[in-house]
Amino acid sequence: MDIISKRLNIHDSSTIKKCEEFLRVLQTKTSLKLSDQVKTIICLEIATTFTGSSFDKEAALQLCALKKSSYENNLNNIKKILNIDKPLSISELCVQFSCTQLKDAAQELYSHYKDSDSKDDMHPQYAAAAVYTVCKMNNMKPPKSQFVTLSRLKSNQWNALINDFETFAITNLKQTKFKQKSNVIENTVEGHVQENANVKEKSDDHVTIEDYEVWKNRILREAEQAIREGKQ
Repeated sequence: MDIISKRLNIHDSSTIKKCEEFLRVLQTKTSLKLSDQVKTIICLEIATTFTGSSFDKEAALQLCALKKSSYENNLNNIKKILNIDKPLSISELCVQFSCTQLKDAAQELYSHYKDSDSKDDMHPQYAAAAVYTVCKMNNMKPPKSQFVTLSRLKSNQWNALINDFETFAITNLKQTKFKQKSNVIENTVEGHVQENANVKEKSDDHVTIEDYEVWKNRILREAEQAIREGKQ
């Protein structure tokens, strides 16, 4: 334990004690086909999430001599055994990837997709896919490799899931999206109507009033332009 923790630059006693606690639980619950070193490294990583200490994942992978995907699978299995496998939430993902403004949209997509069929709410793939899909739809560039890791899927499984989510979003949420856009245009036009009315009240009889159809088309163009600029 001491040698491994030092190589990972973990020195605080609280993290080491927590790791030892997890290792004792593992010994009583299961006989994992992993070396003691790998178990210790994984338990140290889990312990740091409780104590707030930093953890060098790259150094851990080198010590384990495992591929990242294999390491993550073992990490998730040990979390389940220790009963600390907390479900992945939309809010946490949005905070992690700096897209909190899309939280409601991602939650809506997640809820609709989940309700379309019986889904395993505990599996993180659906929350990850919802946030990833909404980010792409809003011209953001979410880090695919990180999302794949969080989803606990293989790359081809992730690609299939995202295709399914994108198709579902376009098919089932398109009308809502256009309705929101229409409301923005309508509100903008109403604002211009009121503004025009106020100006008219203050003007004298010699002011030339713009033709209604010309005015309406101009206002709609300005509203649509404002929407496009707001998305950039």
